[in-house]
Amino acid sequence: MKRVIPILIVGLLLASCNVESETEVSEVYTDQQQKIIGEEKNEMLGQTVAPYTNRELRDEQYSQDEVFLDYVHGDGETLSLSPGRYEITGSVSGNINVYNDHDDLIFHDILGSDYGVGSITVDIDEDFTIHADAGFNSVMVTPAEEQQSNNLTAGHWEVGVDIEPGDYLISSSSRIGYLQIHSNNKDTQVYEVMGSEFGSTESEVTLEEGQILRITEISYIHFEPQ
Repeated sequence: MKRVIPILIVGLLLASCNVESETEVSEVYTDQQQKIIGEEKNEMLGQTVAPYTNRELRDEQYSQDEVFLDYVHGDGETLSLSPGRYEITGSVSGNINVYNDHDDLIFHDILGSDYGVGSITVDIDEDFTIHADAGFNSVMVTPAEEQQSNNLTAGHWEVGVDIEPGDYLISSSSRIGYLQIHSNNKDTQVYEVMGSEFGSTESEVTLEEGQILRITEISYIHFEPQ
């Protein structure tokens, strides 16, 4: 019994240290303002052209398509759809690229599995295409639901249509990803968003009518009104 007591005391002390360590990590983790600037920002923005949304695709009653791809092989599959707003989902994982009518890349992300986002939501206009790389067991493209939300998933979103203008605190519990805020007359802002079981980063953002948001590499971002 004399040997058991010291061992228990040491164990309790170690457990206490671990709890304190995790608490400290969580506090530091949640207080950081994760705005990306400089060369890292320019490199990130240079990978795609400006994001695209079109309010007319929501105002008018377009006859939107619904497509299911089963086992994508070889060079992948390229889809040309009727204009509209679509949600893309898939099983296993692979790259999804969205191109505009000039064949410029407007959106890219890894979709599916533990390594990708859960869904991608984008506006598809005339002569836009969606390319799914080989590797998917399935890819489904369906008309997106139209409703404002403070939880936005990967894709393109318009302030005033998909989310109200205002001041927000952004966070997530879904790993690491990025929020881009694009304006016609202001410099693009880029934020890194990180979340885990220990906590999440929190950054203050102001959203203005007509701005376009691009969310990548993360399944969702929560916008808490301030």
